[in-house]
Amino acid sequence: MLLSYIDPSSVSILVTSIAGIAVAVSTTVVILWRRAKKKVANVLHIDENAGKEVEDELKLVDETAESGNGEKTDAGEAKTEEKTEETV
Repeated sequence: MLLSYIDPSSVSILVTSIAGIAVAVSTTVVILWRRAKKKVANVLHIDENAGKEVEDELKLVDETAESGNGEKTDAGEAKTEEKTEETV
């Protein structure tokens, strides 16, 4: 018998290599399929986004804005500090 003993590390490397090859081949197939699908759609003038609903663009508002005197305020409102004089 030619292969009477197979080292466990060799089997581990072999399994890892086979898994890597399988992932690489499947990724290549998916990429080529998408490219071919896109080319066929372009040739046949098919718009894949024709029936999709498009939402308006979102605008994010920063809740803390700086006022003219360098103090941070909430919601862009001017922050005023009231100074009171203490009488003794």
